[in-house]
Amino acid sequence: MGIELGHQYRFAIKKNPGAWGAAAVALGATDMFECNSDSLKANVEKIMNNGVFGTPYRRAGSPGPIKPAGDLPVDLYYRDAAWRAIAAAFGADAVTALGGGAHRHDISIANAMAGVNWSLIAAGNEGVREIPCAKIPSVKLRWESEGDGSRGKLTLSVIGFDMNLNVGSPVTANIVATAAAGNGAKTIAAQPTTPSPITLTLTGVTELVTTIVYENIRGDQVTEVHTRSTGGLTYTSLQYARRVVSITCASIAGAGNFSAGVSNGVNNATTVAALTTDSERFPILFSQLEFFVNEQEGADFLASGSIDEQYLSALEIGLNATMDQRITTEFGYRISEPALGGGGWPVFSAGFNFSAFTDRNRRHFWDALGKRQLKAKAVFTGPPISGASVPYSLTIWLNGLQVANADPNVGGAGVMAMDVPLEPSSVVASPTGFPASTTNPCLIQLVNTLSTSYLA
Repeated sequence: MGIELGHQYRFAIKKNPGAWGAAAVALGATDMFECNSDSLKANVEKIMNNGVFGTPYRRAGSPGPIKPAGDLPVDLYYRDAAWRAIAAAFGADAVTALGGGAHRHDISIANAMAGVNWSLIAAGNEGVREIPCAKIPSVKLRWESEGDGSRGKLTLSVIGFDMNLNVGSPVTANIVATAAAGNGAKTIAAQPTTPSPITLTLTGVTELVTTIVYENIRGDQVTEVHTRSTGGLTYTSLQYARRVVSITCASIAGAGNFSAGVSNGVNNATTVAALTTDSERFPILFSQLEFFVNEQEGADFLASGSIDEQYLSALEIGLNATMDQRITTEFGYRISEPALGGGGWPVFSAGFNFSAFTDRNRRHFWDALGKRQLKAKAVFTGPPISGASVPYSLTIWLNGLQVANADPNVGGAGVMAMDVPLEPSSVVASPTGFPASTTNPCLIQLVNTLSTSYLA
């Protein structure tokens, strides 16, 4: 009996260039990231049968819409595939070469993110959970002064078009054995052991029209037609088949062979062997943080140790793009493409935690009363980049901050702590000290050695 163990799992993400609902892309080298846990679920609604037939117990219901979703908490590194999720949620990543192999990624908020789709997998020894086409509707970054939270954490949320479980490796000829191609119905030698797309493989022939009829996971009958002259020598069914009903060929031209087998999905037991993380594993640590805050309309931030520097015990920044999940006839029981702000105003949030209420941070009490706008900068400085004049670094710029509450409360004897929740917002003009044209709520500048955009 195969028993799945958490430490065996590998998580990976990659941009899917196809339209919403496209098949998964194959994930491999540098697509993997380190994940602490996952809550990915298929979320298939059960439609209840409320028919009355003489007993107090319902009969079986029917499968309803599927809305795959879940959260993934991830350790943050200066270079890692997980940054793709942050860039996906924000919507833009512009890369600038800094010399010596160093590059700066300006990850900024875009006003439209339609078309940026992702494939994501959670691969274990007993199968590969695959979301072939997904959006990243929200991300949260957090650092704490103690515990494993002192390694920066990213929590990314996922909403998907569908979810697959791919078991095993491709078998090219288990459904229909390899034989000379010809017209007529094929002998179904075996059925899929587990639900899988069906792959037709041809050699030699210049024309062959193949009709495949199968039962999908929900029990619906599906018919697909492949034409060799327009579709090539291989064809993979659009849905997963739990049972093949028939495969029939017609209009043959030329000589060659024909077979049919299971693909066991785009990302399967064979392909996941190629998964790797980036080789540079430098974590972004709380101990590397300097944090500055002053008035939105004020001067540039003063130097380290000045009144502008605040001494935090935790920092959190989040973006929720509030994407909608609408079931329409476009995709039957799957959602139409989610839109930025489709569920209402996108929400950017931030929060500071002070381990002590002091004369340095008491100003935020008045900031909360007057809802005065602030600007802030968080700077993490990491190890040097070999050959470059700049180190690994992360700078987070926050605009138009308004304090929700900053009320210190007595919790008994000892030092009084204070939490300060805030909401960044868009501003009319870029404030003094900020990069040019920074008017959206947040800009992230990440310096590492990756020369291509995380959205490429």
